Amino acid sequence: MTGLHIADWANRSPLPVLVVTLVVACLPATALAKGQRSVEDTEAVIVTGRILRGSGPGSSFVVDGLELESLRPLSLKEALRLSPGVQVIDEDIFGLKLNISVRGLTPRRSGRTLLLEDGMPIQPAPYSEPSAHYSPALERIERIEILKGSGEILEGPQSLGGMINFVTRPIPRSQVVNSTLAIGTRDFASAYVSAGAGSDRGGFVVDAVAKHSAGIRDGHETAFAEFAFKGRLDLSTLQSLTLRMTRQVEQSSLTEAGLDAGRYGANPYANPFKSDRFELQRTAIQLVHEQ
Repeated sequence: MTGLHIADWANRSPLPVLVVTLVVACLPATALAKGQRSVEDTEAVIVTGRILRGSGPGSSFVVDGLELESLRPLSLKEALRLSPGVQVIDEDIFGLKLNISVRGLTPRRSGRTLLLEDGMPIQPAPYSEPSAHYSPALERIERIEILKGSGEILEGPQSLGGMINFVTRPIPRSQVVNSTLAIGTRDFASAYVSAGAGSDRGGFVVDAVAKHSAGIRDGHETAFAEFAFKGRLDLSTLQSLTLRMTRQVEQSSLTEAGLDAGRYGANPYANPFKSDRFELQRTAIQLVHEQ
């Protein structure tokens, strides 16, 4: 049995490998056939393993690029609903305020779910204040990795309600320019531009997103813009340096009061809290060395 077969067998179930090892160890030396090499002469086979994201204990699910391309969700909240066991509570039309619930935990600002962008936490203070007021633009996302189970503890803090990793589009190996423009009712407008270039040694990609909508209720206007830069330099075949910079600005006329029976009866599309405003300015810079 070759080392590759042993590794595959061990990944499926370590118990048979342990039993066979004990039996072989107990065999007398005379059981070896004449002319066969002894145990001391044989080459040692070392089986190693590594826990990868999504392959640890618990269940995992991936929303890949093909699904995002075919379904064309309007926001991240719609894309997350493709995953079983994940509930997302609506709050704004663009899904900027993610309220994710896993295992029946409170969805309030996804405080019990670890949110990552390219493996880095996006909550402002993951250990002390994990409330999420930011989510990356859907246009920049290549796939979404979701992990639910004990293996999520390896990814970071506040992962009792699972781990969700938003993986952005990779840096191209050649010159690439993409753009999309969409308009709709209720003053909806969306523009996205992406440009990048690269080679075998590395490259860069620049993304710019801007969206605006009057919302579904009067006085619920939402507008945001995001600029992102990602550059990568391969220092050697085993080492690389990646720089990420993100800037997002949001201005929304949103309220968390909602509608009660009286307000709904008067006008289900009215906003009685016209003075409520939410403004966000977020700047993130990351320099990551991988080897």
